Amino acid sequence: MSFSFPLCNRQCLSAIVLLVSGLLLPAPNSSSAQIVFSQNFSGGTNVSDYVGSGANLFDAISTANSSNLSWSISSGTLQGVRSANSGGAITGTTDLPTSLGAIYRFDINVVDITTAATSTLAFYAGSAFTTANGAPSLTDVHSRFGINFTDATANSFVFRDIGNSTNGPTTFTGTASVFFVVNNTGSTFTYIAPNNTTQTVANDKWDLWVNTTQQFNEISAQTATISPTDFKLLYGLNDGEGTIQLDNFSITAIPEPSTWLAGALALGAIGFMRARLRARVVS
Repeated sequence: MSFSFPLCNRQCLSAIVLLVSGLLLPAPNSSSAQIVFSQNFSGGTNVSDYVGSGANLFDAISTANSSNLSWSISSGTLQGVRSANSGGAITGTTDLPTSLGAIYRFDINVVDITTAATSTLAFYAGSAFTTANGAPSLTDVHSRFGINFTDATANSFVFRDIGNSTNGPTTFTGTASVFFVVNNTGSTFTYIAPNNTTQTVANDKWDLWVNTTQQFNEISAQTATISPTDFKLLYGLNDGEGTIQLDNFSITAIPEPSTWLAGALALGAIGFMRARLRARVVS
């Protein structure tokens, strides 16, 4: 049996494929996705080099008591050392264009743990945040997760769904890459996960991946009516002491649902053309 495909149809199919490649498909690593914040701490040796009102600068890298919690730049990372019960935070309050949600990424290395505790660190996405060293009001928080210091000997840590008091399935040591997906679009959002699989997260839910492993799936927002335009990483939500290093912060804004629709329509066109090609197979 031989197969023959009309040249016209093959050309049409190629044209559609090219069209789709230029549209934003529902994947966070698409060239059309907008990275609205990026910082890898390679631009200076002082913490003050990374604080200000310019692009890719934090609004505050602060501490309530520098004797108990200090920030410094170490080997191209932001290092925090906590030796007593005091809080410090890394905050963005400038209302990023992430009202529909975002994918928040950063690396964390728990270098040393002197005192283990639950939710020593917490990450928040929401609005009306301030540069205070404490936790934001929960009425201003769309979504959040925590990090527990679990073992002072192994310097191990786990991630935590603070709202439901549940720990993730994996214990980590060394550097872990965080991938936090917060959806506030009003629709289901489709994205490419760190393990290169296609995943979805419903409206006003969040997913959390660390390295290539999903730690939490479809967790309900703390306050669904809040737009996640601000962010805060708090060191010292609860007890726990040790040294952490942070690097490679990036925030990718989730696009308008209409953009995904365009990509979906183009994919549907590809499916239609493939079906027509199969129907024209000749022997």
